[in-house]
Amino acid sequence: MTDKELIKQQQEKIERIEQLQEELHKLSAFALLTIDLLNLPNGLRAPSKAIHDVSHAIKDVLDGMSPKEAIEKNMTEEDEE
Repeated sequence: MTDKELIKQQQEKIERIEQLQEELHKLSAFALLTIDLLNLPNGLRAPSKAIHDVSHAIKDVLDGMSPKEAIEKNMTEEDEE
C-alpha cells in the first residue's frame, strides 16, 4: 500500500467516525426531545443521555482533545447540559 492510499484510507475512516458522531448526536437529541415533549418516564432519559454524552466526547476527540479529557468533560455527574 502506498502512502497516498494509506492517507486516503485513514481520511475515509475519520469521515466515517464523523458521520457516526453526527448520527449519534441527532438520534439522542431527538430521543431526549421526544421524552420531554411526550412526558415519557424519566427513566428513559439515561440511555439517550449516555449516547448524547458519547457523541460529544467523540466530537471533542475529533477536534483534538485527548480521550481522557473528553470523557472527563462530557461524562461526569456534574454535566452542565
